[in-house]
Amino acid sequence: MSNYVTVTAEVEFDMEDYIDDILEKLSDEELIKELEDREFVVYETAPLLQIEFNNPADLKRHLCDIANAGYCISNEELINEIKLKLP
Repeated sequence: MSNYVTVTAEVEFDMEDYIDDILEKLSDEELIKELEDREFVVYETAPLLQIEFNNPADLKRHLCDIANAGYCISNEELINEIKLKLP
């Protein structure tokens, strides 16, 4: 007679909750490192700058500054200057 008993059982558990718990505990750096270890590419983006203009003249001045153009430029010339700077 044997002193061992073999038991077979089916067990169900919710893996999604378990993964959520792990993801909440990981820091951003740990998560990024894990993704990179798995050969995924992770891009960090800068926050978007939100600019509001009170009138079209303010917008034009801002675009002139970006294009490094003078303020006494026609709208068409300004658009062409901006297009030249695009890849």
